[in-house]
Amino acid sequence: ARRLADEVQSARGVALGDVRVGLLPAAVPWLAERLYRAVRTGLPQVRLHMTEGTSTQLAEMVQAGRLDMALLLREGAADDDADLTLRRMALHLIGAAGDPLVERATLPFARLDQLPLVLPAHPHALRAHLDEIAGQRGIRLHVAVEANSIALQREIAAAGDCYAIVADAAVAGQVKARRLAATRLTNPVLWRRVVLANTPLQPDTLATREVRALVIRLARLHMPESQP
Repeated sequence: ARRLADEVQSARGVALGDVRVGLLPAAVPWLAERLYRAVRTGLPQVRLHMTEGTSTQLAEMVQAGRLDMALLLREGAADDDADLTLRRMALHLIGAAGDPLVERATLPFARLDQLPLVLPAHPHALRAHLDEIAGQRGIRLHVAVEANSIALQREIAAAGDCYAIVADAAVAGQVKARRLAATRLTNPVLWRRVVLANTPLQPDTLATREVRALVIRLARLHMPESQP
């Protein structure tokens, strides 16, 4: 009943009702507070619900209709899906600060051959993407540890026994603090996209459209992006 009332008010040009937004962990520091303040100030009758989760978790919630929209990760540079690309980030090999392998500016993908890696487990999209590229080039990836969380991958890489492959924005703070070092992978350069996905199962109300516009604007203003 409340949803119906919200839709009636939306038809009158008033943005109100519940809007559920999924955020990746790396997006929380630059988006959560800004989005909350923007909604509270500009859309006072909108009830904002924010959920943090991995890309896989958030994608499932969007498809099930439990979230109206969410920031998700996609592998590759091409816009090959219906979701709006907000940012492109280059993948880097990360390891302990001081390790000469990751202190250099770039590293060819072929140098990953037999290197001890901490990677997400199958069927993670990044793992499949890396396996495909390695197979095409005859490179054998040595997965010493599987960890689906970027935070876990960072911690293991910082210990100095393994290397992880993440977007540069995910480790900028740790690199600046000299806890980690990161080198950009080349030949080929590997890209990861942050996209905004929308659920097909919930009505597209004025409130969801207004919040979506805020997410897009804030992302383009504040989300880090790699240089081509």
